[in-house]
Amino acid sequence: MNISLEQLEEARAIRRQIDSLKQLEQAPAIRRQIDSLEQRFASFVGPSSTNFLAAAALAKDISLPVLPVFNNLYDLNNYSGKSSYYDFMKSTIEPKIADLAKDADQDNEGALKAGKGVAVKLGDHNYNIHVNFPLGAQGGRSYGWTSGQVGDWSDLVYLQHLARVVLGNNPQDLNAFYETIVRMLGACNPQGIENLVPATQRVATNFLAIYTAEQYRAMVPNGIKNWDDALFQVTMLGAFHGGQSKFTMFYEGKFTVQTKRQAAGVYTPFGPGPTAKGASDKLASMDDYWQFSRDPDSHRSGVNETRGDFEKMGHAITKYEASIQSQALTQVQAVVGKSDNVVETTSKFFTTGQSKDISKIDGLAKAVSALMLEARGNADKITTWELNGEK
Repeated sequence: MNISLEQLEEARAIRRQIDSLKQLEQAPAIRRQIDSLEQRFASFVGPSSTNFLAAAALAKDISLPVLPVFNNLYDLNNYSGKSSYYDFMKSTIEPKIADLAKDADQDNEGALKAGKGVAVKLGDHNYNIHVNFPLGAQGGRSYGWTSGQVGDWSDLVYLQHLARVVLGNNPQDLNAFYETIVRMLGACNPQGIENLVPATQRVATNFLAIYTAEQYRAMVPNGIKNWDDALFQVTMLGAFHGGQSKFTMFYEGKFTVQTKRQAAGVYTPFGPGPTAKGASDKLASMDDYWQFSRDPDSHRSGVNETRGDFEKMGHAITKYEASIQSQALTQVQAVVGKSDNVVETTSKFFTTGQSKDISKIDGLAKAVSALMLEARGNADKITTWELNGEK
C-alpha cells in the first residue's frame, strides 16, 4: 500500500490521539470517537498496523546518486542578478510547470527518476525538481536534491530539519544560511548554497523547493495564497528560537513552553480546538509551527495554520529590537518598509513581488541575517520581556 509522507504524518497523529483517548474512562461518547478515529486511521494504512510500520520505515529520503537527464532544466545561476525569484517564477517556472500539467502520467517518484517535470539547478550538488503539478492549487510534488539525497519533505519534516540547523552551535553557517535564502529570493543568486555545511545545504535546498511549490499554487488561477509567506516567516523565526535557553513560543495565542500533540481539531490560533482534551501535552518545539486544521474532519495541515501565533512572535521580536534601537532592524526596514512586524514585512516583500531593485539585495541579505542572529543573541531577553508583559 502506497502512503504519502503527509498521510503518514496524519496517521501518526491520529494514532497518538487514539492512544490518548484509550487512557480515559470508556464512556459511550469516547468509544464512538475512538471508533471514528480508528476508521480514519485504517483509511490511510489499511486494517493492519504492520502497514503503518512498513510505511513509517519507508518514509525516508529517496536515494538518487545520479540525477537523470531533465527535459526541462533551468540553471538559476544564469538568472542571478537579473530578477527576483518571484519574477523568475512568474515569467518562467510557473508557465512551464503549468504547461506540463497535461503530461502527468507517472507517480511522483517515477516522474522524478525519469527526468520529467521542471528542474532548477542551484549548484553542482543542489537541485530542485517539481513534478506532476496540475493546473490548480492542489497536488504536485517538489523535491530538493543534495549530493544524492532527495528530500521529499512536508512542512513538518522541513521544520524538524530546520530545528537541527538553528539549534546547532554554528553562527557562521547560520548567518550564511539566511544570507543565501535572501539572495536566492531577491536576486536568483544561489552561489552561497554550496558553501553551507551539508545539513544546512539540504535545508536551504528544500526550503526553496517547498517555497516554489507554494508560490506556484498561489500564482495559478484560483490559487491559494500565503503558504510561501508562512514558510519564510517561520524559517526566520528559527534563528530566535535557536537562541532560547528554553523553547517558548506563541501557541493558541499564549506565550508558553507547553503545547499539545498535533492531531486534527486539537489546535486553533485562538484557543483549544474541539479535540484538544484528547491530546497529550508536550514541550514546545519548532515543529509546533505545523498544525492540522481546527476542523476534526479535515485532512488539511501546514505551517499557515499557525499564522496567528507566528505573527505574534514576529511582533514581539520587532518590538524588542526597536526598543534597543537595533541598527540591523533599521537597515532591513529601510528596504522592505517599516512596520511592527519586520519578519512579516520582510517575507511579503518577496512573496508579493515587491522586490525589484536587485542592487539592494546583497545589503538586505546581510542586514536580514544580522537581524536574525541579533534576535538569536537576544532570545532570552526577548523571552523574558514577553513573559513579563513588557510594552
